[in-house]
Amino acid sequence: MNLREIVEDLPPTLDGVILVILVAMFYVFYKHIQRVLSLSAMSGKIMEIREKLDKFTRNLTIFPGLTEPVDRAFEKTDRLQHCYTEYKEQCWELDGTWYNSQQAGAFFRSEHLLERGALSNPASDLLTGLGVLGTFVGAILGLLAFTSHLGVSVGEVFDKVSISALLGSVGAAFGTSAVGLFLALLANHFFSGSLGKLEDEIAELVEWFDSRLPTPRRSSRGSNRR
Repeated sequence: MNLREIVEDLPPTLDGVILVILVAMFYVFYKHIQRVLSLSAMSGKIMEIREKLDKFTRNLTIFPGLTEPVDRAFEKTDRLQHCYTEYKEQCWELDGTWYNSQQAGAFFRSEHLLERGALSNPASDLLTGLGVLGTFVGAILGLLAFTSHLGVSVGEVFDKVSISALLGSVGAAFGTSAVGLFLALLANHFFSGSLGKLEDEIAELVEWFDSRLPTPRRSSRGSNRR
């Protein structure tokens, strides 16, 4: 058996397996980027609302309460509008001053504004796991390719082809692992940054409401609550 025949006899499984794992990695990363973009979109909506609220109260010496201009700032914002409606329902006016039973932070929370699971970050673990899987699969297939020539080829041909097949398989395996780790780091970086930005925007919106609507003691509630 010559060198060419041995090379052609190598199992083509490795290329297919590595390709499947790489495709799975990039699909996971693509879905993760969509989740990151949803966080960024919500941050943008909150920032836009705060700009409208600041513009409304910029030249006012006394806060008029949760009136129509505040309501309009939350129009067509879906989950944000729902949170605002629940918050407004527990607010009331007494002697021209608006109060709330609970602070805005109880209503404007990231888990209330996003779909279920949007705050989790499974992509990093999945990408790392796929990379490790590629390493083991490549190493196993490389060993199989190496041992498949035992007793068939000897001498220089065996040394060159078998060792080359083993090193090539292991190299591809560790390359897959490196890609998985790199994508996992990127995924974690993008997610952490977007989530941190969202939490900051929510905190500023909550501060906007809490600084204008005090939370009195229960005994101070009047009959004019609405």
